[in-house]
Amino acid sequence: IHTLSAQATEKMENVRKLASLFINARSAEELVFVRGTTEGINLVANSWGNSNVRAGDNIIISEMEHHANIVPWQMLCARVGAELRVIPLNADGTLQLETLSTLFDDRTQLLAITH
Repeated sequence: IHTLSAQATEKMENVRKLASLFINARSAEELVFVRGTTEGINLVANSWGNSNVRAGDNIIISEMEHHANIVPWQMLCARVGAELRVIPLNADGTLQLETLSTLFDDRTQLLAITH
């Protein structure tokens, strides 16, 4: 065993445990570390999305999303026959929040928007 590698793994697992307590996760195994947001979005789309989104379901994003938060959902929706719905923007660049009531329904599986 490489000592430095073992120490790094131990520290990472300790952080995973602390973070799981902080967010009140059921277990530390629910937490996955990724290198960045793009990787995380792709991981969710290609794991959770493939298992949970079905034909007739929908995913909601906003018009202001970065390419990295559009393409994975477009690809998932195309693959499974789901609908990608988009929250439009006002002239000042803010979300048209009043449209949410028409976009959300009982087949909405995910809201993926910039905060």
